[in-house]
Amino acid sequence: MKLIDGDEVARPRWMVHGTSADADVIEICAAAGANAYIIDLEHGSATVKECAGAIRAADAFGLMTFVRVTSQELMTASRLLDAGANGVVVADVRGPDDCKTARGMVFHPPSGRRGFGGSRENSYGSFPLAGRSNPTIEPLLGVQIESAEGLSNLDAILGEPRVQLVMAGTRDLAVDLGHGDDMQHPQVTGAVENVAAAAQRHAVGFGIMVRSPEQVTSAMVMRPEWLLLPLAALVRTGLDVYVRAVAQ
Repeated sequence: MKLIDGDEVARPRWMVHGTSADADVIEICAAAGANAYIIDLEHGSATVKECAGAIRAADAFGLMTFVRVTSQELMTASRLLDAGANGVVVADVRGPDDCKTARGMVFHPPSGRRGFGGSRENSYGSFPLAGRSNPTIEPLLGVQIESAEGLSNLDAILGEPRVQLVMAGTRDLAVDLGHGDDMQHPQVTGAVENVAAAAQRHAVGFGIMVRSPEQVTSAMVMRPEWLLLPLAALVRTGLDVYVRAVAQ
């Protein structure tokens, strides 16, 4: 799945980021115009069965689904790829070895070592194994940079085969850089810009979290492929509109 074609970057796509794997939530996001939903399994408590149900609900609307996991949870991600998820985003990637480990669990041979099974991904064994060489149906592998160590290894990380998306985890990045919860500190915003620039150098898609409508304008300067919308921020922003309407 190629995310960038030369110097031309299409209008960014919208990805809702949440810990919920509730099918109703997925369907509401799809009906509202989202292009993708990412289930955060690092911070959420959704089960594999709940996530599989959410993936089915998303498929009915043509909504892409990704799962966000730590490197210790890659087996869970592999099971959800079998259930039909479109890709995996690995949290807190710090070096190329993390990418190699993820690649092994995300891709079938020859790119990785993920096993074949009769699962929803291949219509329960109806698709021939040769079909997995078709890049249009292979999963997307994304990485998230959340530390100074990850920043220092950025080019090595993005130079790894099959890495197709990079995001900056601004909150954890701010903490690791010594700025607490100040995600707007110049060192933090500068680090995010460095991630965006590295994505362009390596022809890798770039995603950035926007927690308010005002942040969209500054994000667009970095030419993102994906704009991530936290589910909680969407609810707060929408509720605020109604509260202000009542106040008037």
